[in-house]
Formats: sequence, structure tokens, C-alpha cells
Amino acid sequence: MKEKFYEAVKNIKREGIGDLISWLESTDYFESPASTAYHQNYKGGLLEHSLNLYENLVKLCEFFDA
Repeated sequence: MKEKFYEAVKNIKREGIGDLISWLESTDYFESPASTAYHQNYKGGLLEHSLNLYENLVKLCEFFDA
């Protein structure tokens, strides 16, 4: 999943993206659950949840030609 994350962010050109990625790597973002009691409440769930949101946003942008 980490590879999918890096693939998704590699083309972001916003100022500070490198700092954001470095900060995420210094936290437990890649290992944390998305929730403590509900959806994706397992190791890596937050990353999986984030990637699911990203993939759905891409689909919506394509659908609405944004």
C-alpha cells in the first residue's frame, strides 16, 4: 500500500509536499487504523482508507471532467 501512496503523490507539485510526506513518514500514519472501533480498524487501515478516498476522488473528477 505504501507503494500505491507514493505513486499517487509523486506528481503533486504543491509547495511543501515533500515536507508533508516527510512528516507522514515520521508518524504512525502508514501503520495506524482508520478508526479505533469502526471502519478499517486494523493496522494500515488509515492508509487504505486514504487511498480509497483518493481513488474515488479521481473517479469523480473523471466523471465530471474536472
